[in-house]
This record gives sequence, structure tokens and C-alpha cells, in this order.
Amino acid sequence: MKLLMRGALTTAIVISLLVTAILGYVFKVELLHQVYVYREERIIVNLSEHTSSIGEDLLSFVIPPNMSGWQEVVSYKLFLNGIEEDIGREVNADGNKVLRIRNLESLEPGSKINLTFECTIKVMSNLLSFPLRVRQRIERGAGGDFSAIPVSMSERYCRPLDEWDWRKDGEWNVIRENAWNIRKDNERVSDAVIEAIKWVKGRIEYSETLTVLSPIETLEKGKGDCADQSALITTLLRAIGIPAYMVIAMYYEPTVGVPNEGGGRITVTEKGFLLHAFAMAYVPDLGWVPIDLTSGGNIIRGPEDYVNKAAIVMTDRVIATAIVNVSDPNNYLMFSAPKGLKVQVERSLRRVYHPTYGLILMVTLFVISTTGSTALIILAERLKKAPP
Repeated sequence: MKLLMRGALTTAIVISLLVTAILGYVFKVELLHQVYVYREERIIVNLSEHTSSIGEDLLSFVIPPNMSGWQEVVSYKLFLNGIEEDIGREVNADGNKVLRIRNLESLEPGSKINLTFECTIKVMSNLLSFPLRVRQRIERGAGGDFSAIPVSMSERYCRPLDEWDWRKDGEWNVIRENAWNIRKDNERVSDAVIEAIKWVKGRIEYSETLTVLSPIETLEKGKGDCADQSALITTLLRAIGIPAYMVIAMYYEPTVGVPNEGGGRITVTEKGFLLHAFAMAYVPDLGWVPIDLTSGGNIIRGPEDYVNKAAIVMTDRVIATAIVNVSDPNNYLMFSAPKGLKVQVERSLRRVYHPTYGLILMVTLFVISTTGSTALIILAERLKKAPP
């Protein structure tokens, strides 16, 4: 009997593994990624007695970027008054894909429209704290030198952000001079990145601001939040000659809710996330590395950790929403409403799938399959041995 049970169980396990794998493939069970849904609704009302034009930013929605090893956009939809719009995409100056309502430019007195954008994003998970997310470690002496930076990359990612031009005389001298000193004293790009981080962190404390400050304002105040510090380090790196750009992001927090920000004609409600920002820098032989100057807390031991322990690589709760390469980052965080319009914005982020769900399903399928297979095998063996 024991031999029968042992043989039946071994056979059942093999069969169950095969059945579980097939069912997992059929039902598209995902064990490496989790899925988020971002939703943004804009209600625009014309309260005036005259026809009012609608600004382009109110009619545009940025599609989050695909970032290899971190996130991938699965699908997106745009609804106008509850009806899905079948419209094309365009690419803005920063390289972000944008959905824009084209057949609507103005609102009649007393009229209202509802725009709803929904985007599904698949994020590489750190299942059970196992570091699956892509990370490029930086240290002194690592990677190539400045001569290894492609000219085309320098031309694209070493320009000023909007009007923040360090090449101007006057107040920008402090950034230009420190950039020159860092470049002069460091042959390796990684060493220059580390020195740039040290320079910023030695001068700026964390403090919330209502808008993204210019790098000069941040230096003058000696304070700034994640976006302010990201704008500053991006500008400094570009002045040094290191390709860099900013990333606007969300940090998933299901219990967080920020009601009615802004006031006046524009109100913004955010649920399920906190806004975040960080920078990306190019290091030859290593590739693009994140620089997150406001995350890490007690795990930061040196300037290298602002790269090696950046939130985007340490947690699967960070989702990039836009890349800032040539624009003012405030364009991605604020709205302008023409006179006479009232705008109500509701943004939310929710997680709809986690690998744990798939793991539980696979284990359940395996247990059920093993139990059923074992019972059937034992029954078949007994029937074979039963006397005629």
C-alpha cells in the first residue's frame, strides 16, 4: 500500500506540475509583475456668459513612459463625456507620448465636459523582497570617461531645461563655476556624478514647495523638495557635460488622499499616491542611472547610495509618469484655466494585481491537481488489481 501511495503521489506531482503550468499560461498568471491603473478625470465647466476657449494643457494627457526593467504601459483609454475617443497620439518636445482632444477648442456658456483618462501599467515587482528590478550600481572609478559620451546624446541631453540656462552670466555663475571645477577634477563620469551629488546634498535641505523652483531659487533658499532637487542636479550635470533628464513620478500609497489642492477655479484631488521626482544620468559603460536625492532615509551611507538605493530600484511602488528633457517641469504638475472656466480634477492610482495573487492561484491549482490526480491513480490501480 505504501509503495502504491508513493508511486501514485510521484506521478501525480509530475502531472500536476504540467497541468498547473498549462493553466497558468492559459489564464496568463503573472509572477514577476504587478499591475496598476491610473485614472484622471477632468470636469470643465464654463461659468461665464461668453464662449470660452479651452487651454491645450486641459485637453492633453501624457502617457507614462516605458522604462526597461521597471515598467511597461499595457493599455490606455481616453473618454469624452463617457464615450471612448478613437484618436491618435503625438510626441511632445520632451519625447513623451501625448493624447490630445483635437475636435474641441471652446465651451459655450453654461456647458460642461468630462474628460477621463485611464492607463494600465505593468511594473516589475520585488516579490518577497527579492531584487528583480534593474539596477546599475555606481562607484568611484566605474564606467567610462567623458570622451565615451556620444555627441548625439550630449546634444540632446545637455541643453538647459526651459529658461534655466546656466550659460548666462550673473546669478548662474555659481552653477557654471562649480560644474567647471567638478569636470576639471574628475576624468570618470561616475566620479563627477558622485561629486555633483555631494555638492547638492551639502547645500540643500528637504522642504516642500508649491511649485518646482528654478535651480537658482533652490540654491538661494537652501531648501527644496524632490522636484526642486531633481531640477538642480539635472541642471548641474548638464552644465558639467553629463547627459541627464528629470522624471516625474508617483509613489503608490493606497491610504493617502490629498483633497482639493489649488482652490479657486482649479481644484485637484489625489488618491492612492504621492507625487515624486528624480533624475536620470548617463554613465558610459553603465548606461542610464537614477539619482534620487530625497529617498532612502537611514539606508543612505554615502553619495553613491542616492543612485544605488534610489526608490525606483528599491521599491515597486514608484511609477514614472513623464520625462522632462527640455520643458519646465511645472508644465506636468500644474494646470492653467482660461477666464470663465472652472476645472475639477480627480486623480487616483490603484493596484489591481500583485504577484502574490498569482502565486496563491498557482499553489491552489497545484494542490487541487495533485489531490485529484493521486486519487484517480490510486483508484485506477485498485481497479486493475481487483478480481474479475
